[in-house]
Amino acid sequence: MKTAKLLFYAVVLFLAAFGGFMLFGAIISIAQYAIWLGAILLVGYVAVKLLKKKPERPQLNTSPEDRELQDALRRIEEIKRAQLTK
Repeated sequence: MKTAKLLFYAVVLFLAAFGGFMLFGAIISIAQYAIWLGAILLVGYVAVKLLKKKPERPQLNTSPEDRELQDALRRIEEIKRAQLTK
């Protein structure tokens, strides 16, 4: 009976150690995937911020001549776009 009890404890200890290693491996795998996902999201966020076109802000202190020139250039661009789509 003493040998069976000792054998039972050895098997339980082996299974507990094996389960601990499995749990440790699962935690490490999840952490590895989380790190990769975080790195991909960080790179994507930086890429979007760098490639995003910033809106042009109108200048407040422009002369009437400059505003008229900018308006004419904008109209020319609109005409070009309209002609290219036809």
